[in-house]
Amino acid sequence: MIKMTQKNRPLVTQKKRPFARVTLLLMAVLCSLTTSTVLAASPGSETASIDPKDVLDAQIGSLDLSAMDHFMTTLDSETLALFPEFDLRALAAGQGVDWGNLFSQLLRQLFREIVLNANLIGQMVVLAVLCVVLRHIQLSEGSPGELAFAVCFLTLFVLGIHGFGFAQQTAVEAVNRMSNFMYAMLPMMVTLLAAVGGIGSAAMIHPVMVAMIGLTARLVCTVVLPLALFSAVVGAVGQISDKYPLSKMAGLLRTAATSILGLGLCIFTGVITVRGLVASVADGLTIRAAKYVSGSFIPVVGKFFSDTAELITGCSLLLKNSLSVFGVAGLIVICAFPAVKIFVLALLYRLVGALLQPLGEPRLADALTAMANALTLVFAAVAVVG
Repeated sequence: MIKMTQKNRPLVTQKKRPFARVTLLLMAVLCSLTTSTVLAASPGSETASIDPKDVLDAQIGSLDLSAMDHFMTTLDSETLALFPEFDLRALAAGQGVDWGNLFSQLLRQLFREIVLNANLIGQMVVLAVLCVVLRHIQLSEGSPGELAFAVCFLTLFVLGIHGFGFAQQTAVEAVNRMSNFMYAMLPMMVTLLAAVGGIGSAAMIHPVMVAMIGLTARLVCTVVLPLALFSAVVGAVGQISDKYPLSKMAGLLRTAATSILGLGLCIFTGVITVRGLVASVADGLTIRAAKYVSGSFIPVVGKFFSDTAELITGCSLLLKNSLSVFGVAGLIVICAFPAVKIFVLALLYRLVGALLQPLGEPRLADALTAMANALTLVFAAVAVVG
């Protein structure tokens, strides 16, 4: 039996030899294919070398910039001179925004507004001093001196409300311009957010942001700012006569405007934060899963695909951060410069009221203080929306 097995063993080997040849042939073909694929996919080869600058240029070319270009054409010459240049390539290179020049221009705007409003404040001071003089030289209640005081007071009231109306118009323009700027920024930000892997965030935040921006702008322009104006008018009118005080009504209107503004801000922040957190967690899991699958389960070229995707994602993230920097600079120009005008006016009103109080006529000081408080509320509305 042993001899028979040893005698037949060469025959068995001869029968298995064709299968061994086929196996060796398949292994050789697989090795050749693997070698060619690795050489083609190697980062150092000419066919697979990817220049980050080319990726960046391709992504910039794929963005829809028409909304931002249209917004830039709607800006007036003064704002356009302060606005940073909209060049994504320069922004990505860190050369798009000159922060030092921007803040120096903001400081110059502060002193410029003080000089421009000096004429109005001078007129108000002269009228207020005239009111005090007429008040002191009156002979009796109901005399011509009291009537002249009332006329001067109403003239001062008209001047104060005129300045307040200018501040309110500036605030409305700033809020509308900010909402238009955000509408122009959203398409690009959503596209880049999806490109860095935030597909869920882009899908969820885009409609929510559009709705919340429009709702907040409408709330400020149609509710908060009119309430601030009414509080200024009621507070000043209530100082004409001691018989009909309206200071509590003015305070109620101001409190209502402040509460509505705070409630709107809380709702806006809460909705955006919750939506963003939910979407960001899902996007983070998706990105990690995609990298793991491409790097582990795709044979040979999986690592190359993973590195390429990481390069494209990095370029998209660079563009998104550059666009965010441009957005912050744009909001400073759109929001901070009008806010400086309103802040200076409120500060000057409060200063005039403080100067008039020692003259012995508290009603004038209280009227100007009521207008200054309302202007502070307008300033807060513009700053909060920005």
